[in-house]
Amino acid sequence: MKISDASIVALLFVFFMGTSDAHALSDEPFGDYQDLILALRDDNRTPRFAERISVNRNDTIRLIFPNKCEAEGEAELQRLSMRAEVEEAYVFIPHLCLWIEAGHGEKQDAVSLDLNFTKTLLEYASSLIFYHIQPGDKSRIESYFPSYKDFLTMTLISADMVWKPGRQIRHRMVSQYGVMEYDFSNLDRVQYFMNKFRGDGLRGSESQNLAYEYLRPTYRSDYYKKIKKFELNYALTVQTFEQCCPIQTQAFIVHFRPITVATKKISISN
Repeated sequence: MKISDASIVALLFVFFMGTSDAHALSDEPFGDYQDLILALRDDNRTPRFAERISVNRNDTIRLIFPNKCEAEGEAELQRLSMRAEVEEAYVFIPHLCLWIEAGHGEKQDAVSLDLNFTKTLLEYASSLIFYHIQPGDKSRIESYFPSYKDFLTMTLISADMVWKPGRQIRHRMVSQYGVMEYDFSNLDRVQYFMNKFRGDGLRGSESQNLAYEYLRPTYRSDYYKKIKKFELNYALTVQTFEQCCPIQTQAFIVHFRPITVATKKISISN
């Protein structure tokens, strides 16, 4: 069920008027709450504010976590990753210090982005960070790196940013060990393929065709071989990930950093 503009305005009024942070009504990208109203208006979920970042498996509700900037949010995600039974995805709007839950089909080893909603956000925002948590206490180091599906999702979202240099779209995964940020390893190569697909008459589907290109076994095996090398030689510690990263292939690069900010106990709502 879609929520009315009036209801969205009421919710956002409580958020913005309830904070003294100067950035809340800034003129930065996506700094105007009216842009957020437009994005939420087209959502097929009902927005609901929550104090702490949590997992939401109810596809009729869109959880929104206000007044929480990057460091605090990442710390909560780390704690949540230790307790959650499934993966979950979020979008962070830096200039508003606002987190929005954006996953569906949550499973123990996978979550899908709500691509219709994120596409709407991208129409209004020029600065977004996509996050997902990697829960559990798994025995394989591979389980604490972005999956290859994560790279393909990033490709679908971010590949055409080579034509939009003013956009800042980033992708991160959080586990109990810290933050993995992943990106294309060679933007010139991405631009080459995107221009090639457009020149071949595939305008409008360049990102999809680049994702198909990266499905070639040589790209996938390159990535997992490099992770496997560390799995055979290191125990699972923060120091291991610091030694492993960055991991770079011909298509992608993964950076790691630990999280040191403390946070309170995180609750999980289903």
